[in-house]
Amino acid sequence: MSPVRIDLHQLQPFKAVRENWYNVRPYYTNYMTAISFGSTLMSFLAIIEQIVGHGFKFPRLHPEIEVEELTPSFVHMNEFISAEELAAARVSEIEEWGKWDEFLLGLREKNRGFHSSEDKSKV
Repeated sequence: MSPVRIDLHQLQPFKAVRENWYNVRPYYTNYMTAISFGSTLMSFLAIIEQIVGHGFKFPRLHPEIEVEELTPSFVHMNEFISAEELAAARVSEIEEWGKWDEFLLGLREKNRGFHSSEDKSKV
């Protein structure tokens, strides 16, 4: 049985739009105008909301202002920990992971020895 030919020219999804574009175009133009206006309006309202949310305060950093002159408005609890304490904590974490690695390697060696003795007994 020979294969059936399929006419792919009939399977064009936008053929109806292309043939009736003179009817579709006014709706498309109105839709795009409404979406553009809505996007612009929402962007403007979002900017206004941000300005009101920050109490009409603009960013403080300016090329003439030194960063050292600024006082922080919020102090995080980690600021009370020195760099040496953070380094010591990290070293202890690394040592702890090293102990786990040694433990896991020891388990692997035990398991390897268990399997190898079992294999020798089968031979």
